[in-house]
Formats: sequence, structure tokens, C-alpha cells
Amino acid sequence: MKLQELIDKSDLTMTVDQVRAFFLGVFCADKPLPFNQAFEELLIEIEDLDEDMKPELKKLWDELQGNVKEGLRNILSKSSDPRDFLETSKEHIDFFLTALTLSGTNTETCENEDMAELIEELEDNVMDIEDYLADEGGSAETGRELAASLKETWAEFLKTKK
Repeated sequence: MKLQELIDKSDLTMTVDQVRAFFLGVFCADKPLPFNQAFEELLIEIEDLDEDMKPELKKLWDELQGNVKEGLRNILSKSSDPRDFLETSKEHIDFFLTALTLSGTNTETCENEDMAELIEELEDNVMDIEDYLADEGGSAETGRELAASLKETWAEFLKTKK
């Protein structure tokens, strides 16, 4: 069974792309969690887990672990619609940052000072995007500016992961 189908049948309110972003956040931590811990953190509130989900998540984990840089390059939405881009990308970055934090890496504990500053900028981007999306009357120009800011910050973050 496909991973998204297993997710849809569970209480997990995420997409495969959001799970991917979460795992990438774990991999980018100063001290990444092992799979079993990341799995537990991801599914901490799920009571009735399909036994097929863990091996499917492990496959995704292994696939990403072998190609973290490519996964990071693809974390932002490809949508050309600014609002859709912001909605999807915000969710991905939010799950990415959550996993970083759960793995013990945040702006105060990060070993790389440049990365710590970029984590803070990404957190600010997420909050600004949330405010924009909550405001139904937000201008298209503001949406484009927020999208450009997120893309720029993410590009800078990627440079720390060479």
C-alpha cells in the first residue's frame, strides 16, 4: 500500500511531503535522531497505527537519507500561484523546523552560527506567512514579497548544508 494511503487511513494529519520535510529536519539537526526516535516523535499522538506504516516510513527515511541535499532543494512548493506556494511551503518549513527542534537544534543550541540565524529567519518567515494567509484581504504584492523572502532565506539555508 502506498504511504499516502496509509497516512490517510490513520489519525496522522500530514501529507507525504510534510513527512518528508519532517525527516529532512531531523537529518539537518546537529545531532540527528535515529529513525526509531524520529518515528516516535512523528507519530506521538497516533493511537491506532497500521503495522504497514512503519516499514513504508522507513523506506522514505532511507531514500531521503541517501539524498538529503536533493530533498532540501525540493522542500519548497513548485506552485506558480503565490498564495498556494506560501500555504504549502509554510507547512513544509514548519514541519522541517519542528523536527529540527525535536532533534535538539534551535536558534540557541545550533553549533553553526550562520545556520542559527537562518533558522530564526525561517521561523520569522513562517509567522509572517501565517499572518498573511489569515488575512483574506492580503495583497498579491505582499504575497509575492513573502514568497521571495522565503525563497531567498531557504537558498541561504541550503548553502549551510554543503
